[in-house]
Amino acid sequence: MYNVKTKTCECPKGMVEDSTRNCVKKPCKGDPFEEMFISDYNSEKNANRFGCTRYDPNRTCNNIVGNRFHAGIDLKAAIGTPIRSVSDGQVFATGTSPTFGNYIIIKSGNLFFLYAHLNTVPTISGNITTNQQVAISGESATVGEPHLHLEVRERDGTEDYNDMNKLNIEDYLTTKFDNNGNTIQNEC
Repeated sequence: MYNVKTKTCECPKGMVEDSTRNCVKKPCKGDPFEEMFISDYNSEKNANRFGCTRYDPNRTCNNIVGNRFHAGIDLKAAIGTPIRSVSDGQVFATGTSPTFGNYIIIKSGNLFFLYAHLNTVPTISGNITTNQQVAISGESATVGEPHLHLEVRERDGTEDYNDMNKLNIEDYLTTKFDNNGNTIQNEC
């Protein structure tokens, strides 16, 4: 619990202080929140994962007509869910775009982690630590159920996020998913 005199959080083991100074269950280190489930709003869970997973009759991905590339993972997140950083780093950019809605990008070395469809544009700046709250989920620029779009890119000589190499964000999360997109429970 929060100690008013010392202004420190004295949460039980496995819990952390949230932005309102309440103790909440701690997500696994490297996960943006505690309960990680791939969204199934886009017909199936695997359509919301990294790669040529989306159907679009007007596109081609890896020489397959009808597939469209998805650069991240869409995780179920009720509106108002605290979003935590999956890595140490520093705020690279915040803003709003037609594709991502409200977003924040955190730079960690040569890696850039994007958190999108947030409730508001985050006002946080400077250095960030793993599991630090960086945003609150919303449904900006989303269709279907509210979710967090999370992705990672690697700088390859450019500072333009859109030109960076797209990497599979699942390789950077603690929680893992099976071939059907179901959560494999990890003890952390």
